[in-house]
Amino acid sequence: MTVNRIRKLLLASKIFGFPILLYCPINPVIQASLRTCIEALEVESPAAASGTAKCPAICKISGEVWIEIFKWTLDGQLPFDISQTQEGPWLLSRVCSAWRVLVVGRSPLWTNFKLDVPRRSSIRVTVPSAQCYYDLLQSVLDRLGGLALTFSLTIDKRSTGTMLIPVLVGEIKRWKSARIIAHRSILRLISNEYTESNIEDGPTAETAPVLELIDLRAFDDAQGLWMWSGEVFRDAPRLRSVLILGVFMEDIPWEQLTDLCIGKALFSDVLNILSCCDKLRHLRLPRGFVAEDEDELVHSSSSSEGSAITSPEPEEEAPAPEEGNFFGEAHRSKITLADLQELELFDPEILGHLHAPSSKILTIKATLVYDPDLAALNDFTTLSNFFTSCSTIRVLDVAIFGFDVKFLVELFPLMPEIQDLRVKVCSSEATFQGGADHLLDSLKSGLPMLKKLTLDGEGALFSEEKLREVLNTREVEGCRLSRVKISSSLSICSDD
Repeated sequence: MTVNRIRKLLLASKIFGFPILLYCPINPVIQASLRTCIEALEVESPAAASGTAKCPAICKISGEVWIEIFKWTLDGQLPFDISQTQEGPWLLSRVCSAWRVLVVGRSPLWTNFKLDVPRRSSIRVTVPSAQCYYDLLQSVLDRLGGLALTFSLTIDKRSTGTMLIPVLVGEIKRWKSARIIAHRSILRLISNEYTESNIEDGPTAETAPVLELIDLRAFDDAQGLWMWSGEVFRDAPRLRSVLILGVFMEDIPWEQLTDLCIGKALFSDVLNILSCCDKLRHLRLPRGFVAEDEDELVHSSSSSEGSAITSPEPEEEAPAPEEGNFFGEAHRSKITLADLQELELFDPEILGHLHAPSSKILTIKATLVYDPDLAALNDFTTLSNFFTSCSTIRVLDVAIFGFDVKFLVELFPLMPEIQDLRVKVCSSEATFQGGADHLLDSLKSGLPMLKKLTLDGEGALFSEEKLREVLNTREVEGCRLSRVKISSSLSICSDD
């Protein structure tokens, strides 16, 4: 779109009093030219723009307002903060009457919103009253018609949450993507409000017919788990993504999920869930697991709310847990997740129970440990067994101790398709220097598909000579590294 055409469209918008640009895509590259045109139009007299006087209010709109108008009318997917009435759709509804009618009619502009409610006011931020938030939210919902909702709600103030949650639950049939971060007492209102409305109105066939993503996080997640026992999301045929942190739910249609993130849970409960998730593509377990011997403590906080996930009993009685297994989980047949592409784990323990032949990305947050006293259970043995049945990993992100480098190197033949290797080495210079050289030496001919290498050594100095040898050798053998990043407290370098 040329600058002249933009100028004509802007002028036509002013003359006829309606936004022709609603139907014209704007290339970000010409944003500066657009601003120049707007500023030029502002200084033109009404006589120069024949017919502009038909809508004099438009001539008084500033360039900044026009920029906002175009941004929000051309991209209705941008989330807006409903508490900021000086921007977004709020701003559009304050311009001339022709725009107001159009903005109210363009209800998709209001479908994607966010709201952050802090606990208390500060020098820079004054927290509005709960009634003010309620009125703003109600005003947005009134403009939506029957369209689906995408919203993000962060509430650190219980009095406000008790007013806002019932309003949103009343619109649960229109939830498309819902992210709620709040205290458990506020999250509990979702289930309570739904239960009460279900009793009054009678059960419905589908609770959340358009819901695709649900993200629930409890501020007080460090106090164990709160077991959600409602049936709010059981009938959600489009639900594909679930993230729960500090909350454990049992009313989810696990079998249809493609993306799952569980902040913390019992190891056995996670396995029971995964046994139902045969369509899963992304799995994140960033907080690890709760030990089985803490079961009573975890469930006691929810004895009146619900219990853990249950699954069909196995046909044969499981053997007693092996000594040394922290989770006390009995051995069972592996769970096959044929479509799983990405794993983000705190601890690799669960890999011993998974068969994911198509996985491409593996991230492990906890430092891997080799324990010779637990040869069958140490982290490197677990990884070795996993890679034996899954040789498709292309991105590996792990942390190891310097004296365990050799065990990581031994896994290289099991990872022939690795293209991006990220290793953080936790060690002092004295214990790691030999390991650093061994790791670099192994990369001369190992991992032939490797393109990106990131090494982070705490207190260790990687040998520049060794690194140069690696790069030169791989260059000669036709497996050149396209990006290398080496960092430590003593040396940081990056080469693309």
